[in-house]
Formats: sequence, C-alpha cells, structure tokens
Amino acid sequence: MNRILLIILLASGFAFAADTSAPDFSRYPKSEGFDYFIQAHRSGDFFERRISDRRQKLNSDPSSYEPLILAISHFWRDSGSSAIEYFVTESGYAINCRHIHNWATQASHENQLTADQLAKLKDAINRLPEANTYPPLGQLVIVSFRTGGTWVTRTCRPEDVRSIYTILGERFETARPSP
Repeated sequence: MNRILLIILLASGFAFAADTSAPDFSRYPKSEGFDYFIQAHRSGDFFERRISDRRQKLNSDPSSYEPLILAISHFWRDSGSSAIEYFVTESGYAINCRHIHNWATQASHENQLTADQLAKLKDAINRLPEANTYPPLGQLVIVSFRTGGTWVTRTCRPEDVRSIYTILGERFETARPSP
C-alpha cells in the first residue's frame, strides 16, 4: 500500500526535494514598490547600495562597483514599499539602510567585516534553507547571494537569517523577540 501511495505521489508531480527554484512572488500583493525590490534581487543591481557606498562617487559607472556576495531586503511592515536592506561585497564591505521606495534611503550604516567575520558570513549563507518559504509580507525576507558564479534569490522568514544578522548587526526595525 505504501509503495502505491509513493508511486501516485511521484506520478502526480509531488516533490520531496526542496524548492530551490526562483521564488513565486505572485503570492504577495502587487505594487510598484514591491516590484522594484523583486527586480533588484533578480538583477543584482541595487540603486540604494550605490548611493550608500561612500567609497564610490555617486554618478560612477555601476559596473565599477565591487560585486555583492549578499543582498537582503527585510519587509518589516505589511507594505511592499519599504524594506531594511543589507549589502555585503566580496571584500566584506557591509552597508545597511532603510529603503522607502520612491521616497528615501535612510539611516545607512557601513562597516568593514574582518576576515573572520566574512568567513562566518559565507558559512551562514551556505546554511540558509534551500527551500523558499512564504511568510506574510510583514515578515518576508528576500535573500540573494552569489554561489560560484550564479546569483541566487530565495525567500525566507526572519528567523532563517538571524545568524547573518548576528554577524552584520541587526537593525532595530527588525529586531523582534523570538516567539
């Protein structure tokens, strides 16, 4: 009986493997702001990162910027138009900011990770869940990272990125007590 059930499940397309495909953002309310964040994660081009990177001139060529290894957009409100964002480059230069779409990039902070912190961060990235999860919008975290030469985007819950926040320093907007 168990074999028959397994065969039926497999034949019907039921998968036991993790969903490592691109996230399905159609589950969330559509808005211009939310679409902006999605496109930035898919392309890896984050305007707010460029204006917050004090090492570069604002109008310099985006291709001259050091490549990112990590980008996080944490929606801490039930609105897709604002997110807390974290960016880390290959050398460990880290920036975080509060981004309100079409309005402002606020309260940016930057720091240089040590070699030990960068190694721990890469390990924490490798330990992120492989499956996309779909929490309510006010708890959604979009994480994009470079693995090999590939830019990967996943959706997850705040608790899935706590080890990353421990290394980078979590901002007060998203630092909520665990349930």
